[in-house]
Amino acid sequence: LAPFCCCLVNNPTAPDRLTCLSGSEPTRVIQILPSEYRLGGHTEMLRPASNRYEHVIHWLVTVNRGRQVKMGLENMRRLQGALGDAYTDRQIKTVHVGGTNGKGSTCWKVAKSLEATGNKVGLFASPHISSFRERITVNGVPIEKEAVEELMLPVIHACVENDIPATFFELTTLLTMGYFNHMNVDFGVFEVGLGGRLDSTNVITPEVSVITSISLDHTKILGNTVEQIAAEKGGIIKPNVPLIVGPNVPHHVLKPMADSLQSEYVKVESAATNANAINGIVANPDYNLENVAVAKQVLDKVLGSWEMSAAVDASLNSLPACRFQKFRYYPDTQTTVDVLEQQRKQYLGGEDATSDIINNQTKYIDIVLDVAHNEDAFCKLFSKVAVNYPRLPTSKDRSNSSKGWNVTTVMGLSTEKDVESCVNHAVATSDDIAFVKAASDRAMDAEELFDHALSQKMHDEMDGKARVINSGEVEATVSDVLKRATERLSQNGETKEVIIICGSFFLMAEARAALKIPQLLDPVDLNERFTEKDVAASMAAADKKEATTLNVNKN
Repeated sequence: LAPFCCCLVNNPTAPDRLTCLSGSEPTRVIQILPSEYRLGGHTEMLRPASNRYEHVIHWLVTVNRGRQVKMGLENMRRLQGALGDAYTDRQIKTVHVGGTNGKGSTCWKVAKSLEATGNKVGLFASPHISSFRERITVNGVPIEKEAVEELMLPVIHACVENDIPATFFELTTLLTMGYFNHMNVDFGVFEVGLGGRLDSTNVITPEVSVITSISLDHTKILGNTVEQIAAEKGGIIKPNVPLIVGPNVPHHVLKPMADSLQSEYVKVESAATNANAINGIVANPDYNLENVAVAKQVLDKVLGSWEMSAAVDASLNSLPACRFQKFRYYPDTQTTVDVLEQQRKQYLGGEDATSDIINNQTKYIDIVLDVAHNEDAFCKLFSKVAVNYPRLPTSKDRSNSSKGWNVTTVMGLSTEKDVESCVNHAVATSDDIAFVKAASDRAMDAEELFDHALSQKMHDEMDGKARVINSGEVEATVSDVLKRATERLSQNGETKEVIIICGSFFLMAEARAALKIPQLLDPVDLNERFTEKDVAASMAAADKKEATTLNVNKN
């Protein structure tokens, strides 16, 4: 009974019945009795209305179970046709942001800046850290559970009545559009989920399109070269809609695509400067500066003229969760403080309950959470770590020197990633590394990561640095490295400690739990689950169907 009691919607042809939306039997009908239902000779109590949100998200979890992921825009267009304008962007001004790295941060900066200029702004971002509701916000407030219930039910009905096998991401995108219309937003900022050309967000017609950066990631799906990936991500370019691109994209691929659609091509210059130099060598640019520059260009296009107020400046320099998000842990009171949020409150002069707790504490440990999960992102992350946290002269000096930071990295990766390159960047900038496995089907085992780290090529650099703690369980590992850093701090008051936690969206919720950082939680993990092999096969099928359709039309 368990799969069925989570997946019930009203049956319009029989008011006393509910239609069960199990993936295996999508049209099964359950007779409703007074405060109970019957299925297969068994009777169970109906769950109370207060649990309807849990019903809906359980259904979202199982919607693709046993079914190949289907790429393409056909499902979205059919569902929008069935649902009407309330589930489209026709009444909303939108911004569409794609790219390999930086798209989430850029979306955040654009949304917060538009809000700071007096607009009501919706933001759709993925994946989430700890709660599905983080994906859909209006002026920074996550969608309410009641709105998820009410606005998803018509979508579920449309899927069943029209036999449309919509995916998790398609359903979530439609829910977002329904919510933005329901909330009468002035702007909707949409982050592309995967690729661009066949992504479910690509049904919108934005005021401006953005591609933040292009580098190798999801190569089994999007292609083995930067040029192939750029062609997929460039699929979001729309006729006569300006395209803003960051400095790290193949212009020779994207500009002809924009020109063919008569779209203005706006290039943002690199943020690399001598100020980023390490030992006289210009480091990889601070990606936050690049994202700020891209966001400013977006504001130019959608607002025309705007004033750089203190509120807009603060918004442009703000960051979404787990993007070089810096916390400061004070061992004496076991208090963890969000540094940027603390500075923002002080800047705005607001009340801050933590100020009295930390003002007189001199011992602390910095903790950085960052969702960097591919080689390019790791390169930029650890370049920034090297600038912000210069290490002790040598690891042997760490116990008796105050001239640098002791850097501990906690990292986990998904199986599809360029493990060796990512580990190399971490090794070059860390004194210790603890490998973990996030609670995800796609996560690489911690011991396997450890074996990569001790490969022949990296053995000398990794000797004595790498370890797996408590079988790579995230919460236990974070707690352990925090304890070790605290002990070093107590033994030598001059030492400085920083812990970098990175490698995957899917380990951040567990890390925050270990650090006792408040967060929204759902009763089940609701992030997308797919394999690159399945999605690649789906994209190939979509391309084949599109080619067949073109040939038929020509004939």
